Amino acid sequence: AVVSTQSTGTPAQWDKFQENQKKPPKPVPVDPTTLPDSEDQITATKDPRGNFVLRIPAKIWTIVLQNDGFEGITLDPAPTPGKDGSYTVTLTPAQWDKVQENQKKPPKPVPVDPTTLPDSEDQITATKDTRGNFVLRIPAKIWTIVLQNDGFEGITLDPAPTPSKDGSYTVTLTPAQWD
Repeated sequence: AVVSTQSTGTPAQWDKFQENQKKPPKPVPVDPTTLPDSEDQITATKDPRGNFVLRIPAKIWTIVLQNDGFEGITLDPAPTPGKDGSYTVTLTPAQWDKVQENQKKPPKPVPVDPTTLPDSEDQITATKDTRGNFVLRIPAKIWTIVLQNDGFEGITLDPAPTPSKDGSYTVTLTPAQWD
């Protein structure tokens, strides 16, 4: 026997159903403490009053602050880390809009000392120094390929790069040379 799981309705009911599908979904309040923990993403939920509740892992909290993610917003009370090191921040809809606006700004470069990066013999590492210049560490076997392919054509490398103890080359490029 064939059992039908289809529901029968009137054409008017079907039209109403189709119309309802076009409506935006309603926010469902969620307790952020019941969400699975993630150390590499921010979770955002809405509370019953329509405020946004953010759970920000510690390592991302640092990045948000470095990039002025809460610029123009007074967080009151000031967030403190929870037991797991994450921060919970409640934002009004207007504050949420400001955070979204702040995220559209380009990230701020964080100076990195290329000598602290793990060595790799098959890839070039690029970092930015405090003046905004790009510092490249180019392994010896890749240096040869870069030169064979005129990788620095039109760029005067001053001072001329010399091999370091491990055979790699360090090249500093201005933003104009990088582009």
